[in-house]
Amino acid sequence: MKKLKEILYVFLICIPLAVTIFVLAHIGILIYKLYKMTKVNDIKVIDPEVVSDDFSAVIRRLDIEEAKKTLMEAGYFVDNLWCVQDVQENYNCTEEEAQEVLSKSLTNDGTYEQIWTSIGYYAESINLKRKKK
Repeated sequence: MKKLKEILYVFLICIPLAVTIFVLAHIGILIYKLYKMTKVNDIKVIDPEVVSDDFSAVIRRLDIEEAKKTLMEAGYFVDNLWCVQDVQENYNCTEEEAQEVLSKSLTNDGTYEQIWTSIGYYAESINLKRKKK
């Protein structure tokens, strides 16, 4: 009977206590490591506006990705989008001028004709049948 009490004591008190101490010690070590990694003295912000601009850029990028996802779910092709920076990389112009260049480039008859020709070519290359009108 005494042996059984000793075994129960070990299993019901000693082992859970040891496991708890072990887990708490490791949590403490992790907290200390996180503290050391994020000490205020280790972080040097040279220009707070740059950090703010970078954060804004990340948020803007996430908003754009969400908008693209919404459009894709509605059936739009969004893997090839154009923006004013595409024009401004090669030309000195305002955003308004770049928008005008994009508008005229992407909505002219030649562009439309080329896209429809290309759609037809690739649809037929995978044996899609044209609908009768």
